[in-house]
Amino acid sequence: MKKQKINWLELVLQLFVVFVGVTLGFFVNDWATKRNNTNLETVHLLTLVKDIDTNYSSFKHTFKKDSIWLSRSKEIINSAADKTIQPLDSIDAISDLIGSYEKSLFQTNTFQTLLSTGEINLLKDIDLKYALNNYHSNTIGAITILEDRLFNFTISETTELAMKYTLKTLDKDFANEAISVLSVIYDLKKSLNPLYKNAQAESKALLYQIDESSKYVKINFEGDLKREEKTAPK
Repeated sequence: MKKQKINWLELVLQLFVVFVGVTLGFFVNDWATKRNNTNLETVHLLTLVKDIDTNYSSFKHTFKKDSIWLSRSKEIINSAADKTIQPLDSIDAISDLIGSYEKSLFQTNTFQTLLSTGEINLLKDIDLKYALNNYHSNTIGAITILEDRLFNFTISETTELAMKYTLKTLDKDFANEAISVLSVIYDLKKSLNPLYKNAQAESKALLYQIDESSKYVKINFEGDLKREEKTAPK
């Protein structure tokens, strides 16, 4: 029986072609994955920028609004304390101040989604990830805790006052109770006000950090914040 002659050169060439094909396939797949991850990272960063930019405007507005509120409230509280005015004489102004509270609006959905899906790991800059976590957990977290405390107090304490006010049972005791409630709200808002100022500064600093971290996200700061996005990768 005649043995079949093996062409070793042809066999080696075939194996080499297969090896090169598989290797190129891995390289192409790896390149496509990295490109897709870069695109996703850019999308996430752009969304984070919009959230943080919204927060910046919200904190700025709340700080300004509450600063005016604190000034008006302090004047009434001090005047009542030194008997310059009687609380009953300013009951309408006191009631307006007590009933004017509203929570600030800030966005955290994008960051929370990144955490829950694990796509936070698509962000390559470790320092940026740490800053984002600190911003959402500590900066916004501290504001949320105090705002919830203020909101719950305002709702519970003003319900009874509102009923008395509606029933027109206005007397000296009612007025003194109202000024006491206003004083507690004043103290809570006074604690919150510098946190809004700090959060505004941290929002701007974080936007700068995102700008420096990514080749594809650009933020121009002209006067107040004006956003300009770089072209995303093709």
